[in-house]
Order: sequence, then structure tokens, then C-alpha cells
Amino acid sequence: MNIDRRTFGIGTFSAGALLLSPISLFGSNAAAIAARSPASLASAHRFMLGDLEITALSDGYLNLGLELFPSADTAAAEALLAKAFLPKPLPTSVNAYLVTKGDRRVLIDTGTASAMGPILGHIPEALPPLASGRKKSTR
Repeated sequence: MNIDRRTFGIGTFSAGALLLSPISLFGSNAAAIAARSPASLASAHRFMLGDLEITALSDGYLNLGLELFPSADTAAAEALLAKAFLPKPLPTSVNAYLVTKGDRRVLIDTGTASAMGPILGHIPEALPPLASGRKKSTR
């Protein structure tokens, strides 16, 4: 499946609609997540977007080579990377997002597991610090 702006926008809109839904779809306690300090989450970054708390969870990284961009001018791209002191191939972060509003949470993407190699698949390591102390869901 190709992810373009439209697909990403639809997914983001859907996640927001779930969070704003009056129906309780999430049986877990998001207060335990809010109590955690961002500094204690080495593989996560939190920020607020309106009244939504977004937690970016690192799944790892991919090395993106210039061959993935066939319409790009290779010489110009290499010159830009060199000017910015960036390596070839370019390591690019791969993330999943946990969106929290009140006691409702939506996990956007679940990571790659081992499907794309050993440098990815770290979402399971990022989730336990977020879930410590939460009540087990019965739903």
C-alpha cells in the first residue's frame, strides 16, 4: 500500500474521529501514560496538538538510497547531501504514533516487526514504558 498525503490525511482524520467519538472504544487508562515523563521514554517524543497528546514512537530507521528516487538528479542530490554533511544512504526514522485524548488512545501504525530487517521492529520495546501501571482492559 502506498502512503501518500491523501491516505495519511484520511487515517489521521479517522483516528481523530475515534478520539472524539462519545462511544468508549478504549478500555485502558490513559492517565498512566500522562504521568510518565517524556525524559523517561527514550524511544518516544511527545507533543500537544490542540487537546490531543501525540506520542511519536520510534520503530527504528531505514537507510534510504538515492535509487529510491528515480526522477531525482543523482549528482544534484549527492551534492545536497554532502553540503548538509549527511551520509549516503540517508538514515530515515520510522515511527508509529499514539494519540491520546483524556482516557482514549489510538495507536496509528503498529510497526514493522522483523519484516524490513533488524534495524526496525522496536515498537514493542517502546510500548511497555507507556503502559506501566495501567489497568488491564476487559473489552
